[in-house]
Amino acid sequence: MSFYSTQFYIKLPKFTTLTRAGLLFLTEWGTLEATTSSCFLCLIAAENNIRPNVYRLLAKKQLYYILGENTGQSFIVGYGKNPPLRPYHKASSCPYKPKKCGWAQKDSEDPNPHILYGAVVAGPNPLDEFLDDRSDYQHSTVTLNTNAGFTALAAGVLTLEIDGTLIEDKSTLSAGDSKVGQKLLAMGTFAPDFGELIGSEFKNEFDTLVERQMLYLQGIF
Repeated sequence: MSFYSTQFYIKLPKFTTLTRAGLLFLTEWGTLEATTSSCFLCLIAAENNIRPNVYRLLAKKQLYYILGENTGQSFIVGYGKNPPLRPYHKASSCPYKPKKCGWAQKDSEDPNPHILYGAVVAGPNPLDEFLDDRSDYQHSTVTLNTNAGFTALAAGVLTLEIDGTLIEDKSTLSAGDSKVGQKLLAMGTFAPDFGELIGSEFKNEFDTLVERQMLYLQGIF
């Protein structure tokens, strides 16, 4: 977890929400970096018995979203359905030597000559749209932060599956009298309990998660 990411999460944007296809959308820039790292912290919280089912379900569903389950669009280069072909990544987009690499290659609409297997792009816009355009670096760029967050999230969810941890999906159950829950169900999202993660309550609890994570990394917690 980078210092930048940690500081950013302490001040979550006011438009924190779930997209129609179910992505926990925290920021326009570095979208999947924020989502994956946040869900990794949620898994750590769950291990400490803080809303374990809600946070584990959130993490699992966000991982599956990135893999392409909800949209038919994988955000991992070289993996899944309709994966990105034009990530904003210099080494991947340059041709084999001795051919030169310049602005023409950067602006080309052709797929990258080198497949950057396993790389996670920045992610979609709030409408779950991804253009797979190398010039749209806001959404197609590949960063260490995003891939670190994804690796941690994937490892966490895999550990739950190996351990046989039961995760209850409440998408088929009643949302009760919760207005937020009813709204999320109407949008087609997967868990009314995720209403707990939206707005000021989410921000306040996430501040606590960040503080706990810092203590955990220091070997105190």
